Amino acid sequence: MNISKLSGDIASDSRAFTNVNDVREPVILPVIQEILGLLKKNDVIAILFLLTDIEQLKRRELDSFLKTHPDLLRELLYTIKRFDLLKKTGLCRHEFERQFADDSERKIDKFWRLLYEVCEALTPAETQVDLSEEKFILKLYNKKLFSRTNVTWLVTFLTCIGRDPKVALVIRKLQEYQKEINALSSGIEYYEMNSRKWCGMCIITNMDTFTDPVLHERAGSEADVVRLSKTFRRLGFAVLVRNNLNYGATCQLLEQAAAADHSQFSCFVFALLTHGDEDDLVYTRDGGKLFFNNIVRKFNSVKCPSLHNKPKLFITPACRGNETMTMTGISLAQSNSDSLMTADSLEERKQEPASDAPQSTAEIPRGSYLNDYLVCYSTVPGYTSQRNKLDGIPYIRILCQLLDEFGGKEHITDILTRVKSIVPDEPADILVPGDNRVQAPNDNNALRKRLQFRCNWVSRTPEEEAEVFNGFM
Repeated sequence: MNISKLSGDIASDSRAFTNVNDVREPVILPVIQEILGLLKKNDVIAILFLLTDIEQLKRRELDSFLKTHPDLLRELLYTIKRFDLLKKTGLCRHEFERQFADDSERKIDKFWRLLYEVCEALTPAETQVDLSEEKFILKLYNKKLFSRTNVTWLVTFLTCIGRDPKVALVIRKLQEYQKEINALSSGIEYYEMNSRKWCGMCIITNMDTFTDPVLHERAGSEADVVRLSKTFRRLGFAVLVRNNLNYGATCQLLEQAAAADHSQFSCFVFALLTHGDEDDLVYTRDGGKLFFNNIVRKFNSVKCPSLHNKPKLFITPACRGNETMTMTGISLAQSNSDSLMTADSLEERKQEPASDAPQSTAEIPRGSYLNDYLVCYSTVPGYTSQRNKLDGIPYIRILCQLLDEFGGKEHITDILTRVKSIVPDEPADILVPGDNRVQAPNDNNALRKRLQFRCNWVSRTPEEEAEVFNGFM
């Protein structure tokens, strides 16, 4: 029997399989119901086991779940070798293998498919315990005797107990898998991104209208919200969007996020879209001031212990000063013209209604806030960040495009290097002829391991997403 970690960005469409590269006729609901009715008892046990890391389902809940995840049902049928039922979906075994020749397209990743093969190869005589093979392997996994990035213990264990040719074959596959992992890591560990239902929380705070007369409207920001929401949902995050909060509400949201229980999650993302100024000052709707570094500190290991040793990603496209970078290298004072491209900076402040002045770090144990975070800025200190009034921030657009393309394939710092190479080559005159303003992204990296997202999560309903933020303002 088997275990597999399944995850994916699968459309919740009960009528059809919706792979974007799939040119077959859709499979209608009656066919799915027929397939479910033909599953044998052992098939159901296998499928429930395969779904262990996604949903803790009871038998009576299984049919409903699979009807809303038809693509997942197709891959499950292939995995448990029910090729006769797979064919009813309009796809034979060889066509499935041809379509999913690229391993990254599979919803069941390679690690869990190998565990599936381990369970299939074992027999009760070899395990010598009164447990099914799948429960036995899952018990070992839960004891952390092996992991996604280290299967050495499992290889040793199988070598000791198994003499069957099937066991020998799966041992060779595990050894090859470990070589691939070692080659990728080059001695540097990866953050574990193996949480069951969600990768983590992604909170997007968008300020595009202001009650403070000094702060002008940030037209185009809604496009950035849409892009960020779509991208991070695809990467397995539950997304919460809050618009135009005043200083008090913003601080309350941050406190709630820091006090939340992140123990079931692998990562945390916070994005703040607003006006900014020197010293990484950012503004709330009513003109209240927050220092972005202090926002990061709210999620240190003391104030947010459930995110200890977990990666935390902070994104802000706010200006970091009033100087403007141009293609000629000349720095100009930011104008207040009403052109299509504008900046999110302020040259002067008439009032300071609220403040988040830099705090003393004496109360924070040494090193507790210096690790496992990455702050992504759209521009370097002292300079403006360009925003298109129709299409939003170029930095956010390119960041989301590259996360969509490489999020599940590359380490986040490699992706940011790509962003830095592209953004400066996209001057404002793409949309405004003659405008040669550019910007150079920047980041503050305190990650201690490689951060590589997964992009094969199972999609969730809005109701399930709302449950993650139950109790938030």
